[in-house]
Amino acid sequence: IATALACGIAYVRALQAEGADAKDAAGSLLFTLSVGPDVLVETSKLRALRLCWARVSEAFGASAPARIHAQTSRRMLTRYDAYGNILRNTTATFAAAIGGAEAITTLPFTDALGLPTPFARRVARNTQHILLEESHAGHVADPAGGAWFVEKLTRDLADKAWTLMQEIEAA
Repeated sequence: IATALACGIAYVRALQAEGADAKDAAGSLLFTLSVGPDVLVETSKLRALRLCWARVSEAFGASAPARIHAQTSRRMLTRYDAYGNILRNTTATFAAAIGGAEAITTLPFTDALGLPTPFARRVARNTQHILLEESHAGHVADPAGGAWFVEKLTRDLADKAWTLMQEIEAA
């Protein structure tokens, strides 16, 4: 999160140096994060990035919300039990959805084995469709809002990321 914030700040400054105003510069960024299978941690991670970016964009004088693209993590995929990757991808996709990602890429479950098969690509696509249609994850503004653990973890991650981002900026 801290690295994404520091990169975002650098891009906003670079865009401003080229003549863009702060709101356009901050609003033009898209943060891409990898999400793993731990739903609560990954949801909190995306929420913490939004919280921190709100502070950054406010400091620039632009109230531009963070736009987030989440991609299921390659690190969690295994070669030895590829069908278990379907469950990992599903939980990661769900975490991205309730974490508020505007765009989600679900990797094919055979990604660790090499090129995906047509079936693996179809499963990746259908994972998003099923979560959207069956769980209605996109119909709630903040599905995890108010959950004590998620709120606390979001705040803890945001505080740590903010401190690390300030260290990066100071260096």
